[in-house]
Amino acid sequence: MTKGLARHDEPARPRFPMLLLTATLTSVLSLGPTAAPANVSAEMLTVDAVRADVAVAREAYERVHPGYDRYTKRATLDAAWEDIVDDAESDGGMTLGTFYLRLQATLALIRCNHTKAELSPAQVERRETNPLYLPAAWEVVDGRAFVLAATDPALRPRDELLAIDGVTIPELITRYGELSPIDGFTEHAREREYGSSSEFRGGVLEHFRIETENVPATAVLTVQTGDAPPREVSVDRVDLDAWKEAQALVQPFQLDFRDAVTFEPLGDDAGYLRVDTFVNYRNTVRPDRIYDPIFKQLRRDDRSTLILDLRNNGGGSADALNRLYAHLMPRGRAARLVREIRMVTNNLDGLRDYLWTWSKRALNPKRWWFRTNDDGTYTLRPILATTTRRIRPDRWAFRGRIIVLTSHANASAVSTLMAKLSDQDNVTVVGEPTGGSAEGVTANILYFLRLPNSKITGRLPAQRIYNDVETFTPGMGVSPDVEILRTADDVRTGRDRALEHALSLAGQAPDALSQ
Repeated sequence: MTKGLARHDEPARPRFPMLLLTATLTSVLSLGPTAAPANVSAEMLTVDAVRADVAVAREAYERVHPGYDRYTKRATLDAAWEDIVDDAESDGGMTLGTFYLRLQATLALIRCNHTKAELSPAQVERRETNPLYLPAAWEVVDGRAFVLAATDPALRPRDELLAIDGVTIPELITRYGELSPIDGFTEHAREREYGSSSEFRGGVLEHFRIETENVPATAVLTVQTGDAPPREVSVDRVDLDAWKEAQALVQPFQLDFRDAVTFEPLGDDAGYLRVDTFVNYRNTVRPDRIYDPIFKQLRRDDRSTLILDLRNNGGGSADALNRLYAHLMPRGRAARLVREIRMVTNNLDGLRDYLWTWSKRALNPKRWWFRTNDDGTYTLRPILATTTRRIRPDRWAFRGRIIVLTSHANASAVSTLMAKLSDQDNVTVVGEPTGGSAEGVTANILYFLRLPNSKITGRLPAQRIYNDVETFTPGMGVSPDVEILRTADDVRTGRDRALEHALSLAGQAPDALSQ
C-alpha cells in the first residue's frame, strides 16, 4: 500500500548532465592538452580509451544495477552514454577531468545515492599533494552559502559566502549541483552535499570544479557578515588533509558510531538522544553497549517522551541501525525493517576483471543463494539476507512518545529506520523531508568498477532493498508530520526551530538542552 500514488514523471532530461556539458560547460571548463602538466586531470584520453571505458561502464550498469531504469527511461541513459563517445570523437579525445565529470553526470541520471564515480589514483594523488580547497567548512541553505568554521581568520562562522574567484554561488550550483547523486526525486537532498561531503573529496561544488577548472592557489572570496556591505578577502587554498581539519571543527570528518551517540535528560519527564551516524565498521563496538545504559536510564526515570535527533545521520551499519530499532519498537511480535532483497542478475561473466568488493563470494554468486522470480529477478534467500531477519523488541525498549528530528541529509539506512518508525502510532516526525527512499534503496552489496583506461572507479550497487513499511511515496524519502524547513535566516541567527518545536512538544523550554 502506498500514499501519494500520483506517478512521478521522469524529468524531460536534467538541466545539467549532458546538454549543458556538451555545450556551455565543455567550452568553459575543459582544460585541454596545453594545461599545466602537473595537472593530471588535464591530460587527454584518446578516443579509443574513452570508447572502451564507456563500453565497460555501460555494460556493467545496464546488466547489474538493480535500479538502472527505475526513475529514468533507458533511452535517456542510452543517449547519455552515446553523447560522451560522440563528443570525444568530435574533439579528438577528452581530458581525464572532463571524462570524470561526464561519467558522474551520466551516473547521476540513475538517481541512486549509492551510484557515483570515484577519482582515479592519479587524481587522488593530486588532491592530496596540492592546495586546492578553501580552508573552511561551509554549507548551502536556500541556495546561499554560509561558513560554519574556518582555519583562516579572514573567514568567520556565519559569514555568507557570495562568490568564489568571481563565480557566484548560484552559478556554481548551476554548473555542478546536479552532479550530486540523489535517490529518486529527492531534489531537496542535493544541497547538503554542496559545501561539504564525506562521499567526495571536498563538497560537491569544489570537488567537481577542481577537475575542470584551474583553481588558483589563492582564492578571492566575496563574503558578507550580517547586514554589513559585502567585502573581498583573499585566503590561501589548502590541501585535502588541511581541508579535513577545517571540517573537524564542526564534526569529525570520519565519525564512528561509538563516538556519535549523546544523551541528555530533559526535566523530569523527557530525554534527548542524538545519533549522528550508524557507521560501525572502522572502530567496531557492540551497539547495545551504547544503547542499553541510555534506555535503562529512561526506564528507571520513568520518562514518557524521547526526542531522537537523527538529522546529521546519513546511514551506516546494519547492527547499529537494527539495535536502535529494537530499543524503539512497540511491544508485541518481532518485526523487520526490510522484507526482501533482489538482484537483476547473478551472472558477472565478462565483468569480473573490472570488479572488486568486500567479499570475494559476492563476485561469484551461487544459484542456490537465490529464488527466481516471475519477472526474471532474483530474491536473496532469507538464510543469507541477514537484514531481512525479524527483530525482537529489546527488554529496555522505550514505550513512551518518540519525537524524531529529520533533515535533508538523511539517506540510506537511516531513512529506512525513519520510514519504519513513521508507521508507529507513538512517533511524531519533525523537520525536513529526508533523502533516501522510504520504499527502499539500491545498495547493500556495492561493486567497485575500475575502468581500464581512465582508472576511474564507479560504485555499482548490486541489490535492491524493499523496506517493510506500510506507507511510502514512490521516489521520495520520509515526509515529516510537522515540516520545518531550515532557512538562511536560521543559519545567520543560529536558531534551531525544529529542535525548539520538538522541545515544545515534549513540554520543555526552548533552552532546556544544554548543548
